[in-house]
Amino acid sequence: MNGSELGASIFHERLEQLTHEQPQLRFGLQLGSHAIHVAHDEVDDEVAALPNVKLGLTNAGTTYSEVAAFAHLPLDFARFDKTVVRDFRTPRAKQIMQRTLEISRDNDAFHVVFDGVESLDQVEFIRSIGGTLAEGTLLSNAMSANEFLMRLETMGTSLPEAAPRQAE
Repeated sequence: MNGSELGASIFHERLEQLTHEQPQLRFGLQLGSHAIHVAHDEVDDEVAALPNVKLGLTNAGTTYSEVAAFAHLPLDFARFDKTVVRDFRTPRAKQIMQRTLEISRDNDAFHVVFDGVESLDQVEFIRSIGGTLAEGTLLSNAMSANEFLMRLETMGTSLPEAAPRQAE
């Protein structure tokens, strides 16, 4: 989200409609630095109160205003920027990640995701500071569903067939 959506009533109406029509779906709204600047507490509380909606901070570790976001917005998660995770050996990056984890421990519903994990050293560091959620290309690369199915077929493997639906 770039921030302008937060103040748009049509966005709120459509999001509320979707949460009621599709209760099985989970909506994770990721706030960038612009959204942090334009967010209003009453708007954020209204969005956060919707069922199945989680608010999160993207590119954590790269914006000064994140400190205010952690204190004032009803955030459910923060996703560390790949550049911060890549620089895990530098004292400043390490301090930022450790402090964010401390904030998340103070708020049980707040989760921290480390994005861009590419080495076992990064995994060991994340574990050493108490991190548990990581994304990256350490052991695999993202691929399309068609490519994934093709690879399974080439290896002589397939996904289980879905059970046929019973007539009601």
